[in-house]
Amino acid sequence: MVPHSTPPTGGGLYIIWLSDTHYYGGRAKKFLSRWSRHLRWLKNGDHPNQHMQNVYNKFGRFEPIILTAIECPDTRLASEQFWLDRHVGKPGCVNISKYADGKMHGSLHSEETKRGFKRRRVSLETRKKISETLRGRTLSPKHRENISEGNRGKKISEEHRQILIACNKTRGWSEESLRKLSKSLQGHTRSEESRRKQSETIRSNPELLQKARESLTLNRRKLDPEKMAERAREMAEANRGRTRSEAHRRAIGAAHRGRRNSPETLARMSEAAKVRATLTPTQHGQATRELISTQQKGRIWVNDGEKNKRLFPEDAQPLLESGWVRGKLGACGSGLWVHRYVGEALERGRVPKEELSSKLSQGWSRGKGSQG
Repeated sequence: MVPHSTPPTGGGLYIIWLSDTHYYGGRAKKFLSRWSRHLRWLKNGDHPNQHMQNVYNKFGRFEPIILTAIECPDTRLASEQFWLDRHVGKPGCVNISKYADGKMHGSLHSEETKRGFKRRRVSLETRKKISETLRGRTLSPKHRENISEGNRGKKISEEHRQILIACNKTRGWSEESLRKLSKSLQGHTRSEESRRKQSETIRSNPELLQKARESLTLNRRKLDPEKMAERAREMAEANRGRTRSEAHRRAIGAAHRGRRNSPETLARMSEAAKVRATLTPTQHGQATRELISTQQKGRIWVNDGEKNKRLFPEDAQPLLESGWVRGKLGACGSGLWVHRYVGEALERGRVPKEELSSKLSQGWSRGKGSQG
């Protein structure tokens, strides 16, 4: 056991007797903490030094002794190296590494040691204890920066990637976890550089974009439609009365300008709109109807025989010059209006766009024509 007389602070060199002939030596910043860690590992049967673990299992002895107290870290390191140079490899010494700094210095682990690393697993009970200990802990900005720097540029193998994907597919988020995640992201704004990098990555890898779309589709199928509708109502209520700034509107306009949705995306948007309309029918108020009416005043219908457009006259003029005609295709028929005069009688009708050239060569003219 750890001696009660051991000072709680202070460090230096120590030796641990495991039997009358077996010993382990090292350095410590704090003797008590270091010895307690060694003893805990030995009792749990998972000490990193397997030779030391085997000796403890056989004799059950743990007797630490202070060789010398040293406050300076550099002096402690040099003193331990001096001790290791004279003891590692001698009968009874269970130290494995010959170097005080803990580095390999060009040495390689044996295949047996590597297999031992792979076999070693943290038990579920230990994981639970670690989770309980870390719950509620907040990392300092410096700590987060160090983690980010350590992971920057790190590449994971394809096998590791597939394992992560498989784990995340079966992972379910609890309601509490979703609320915490949502709260942590509130007010979070991504930098322009982050958005640019993501955009470039997606544009340069169509396969990645397709996988993202498939993932979103799968997630939608997993969600309960009623919960989706409830979430939509909550968002609508939260945004009610909210007015975007002029700068925000310009930014949205610039981001969407020139953007073209694929036919698949348009089909999904249409299907989603139908579902929303069924679950939460939209009813425009009097003010909204008047606003829509005001916005549509002055527009005219034009068509090319297949589709209609309602535009302001100045916007419709280029289409009219390119072959479109005024009017709206209705239920009475479809196609382009053509007419001709037989004497003073007016004949007119609609013809498909592909037959227009034939009609014009027979003396017909574009448009409805006029009587008299």
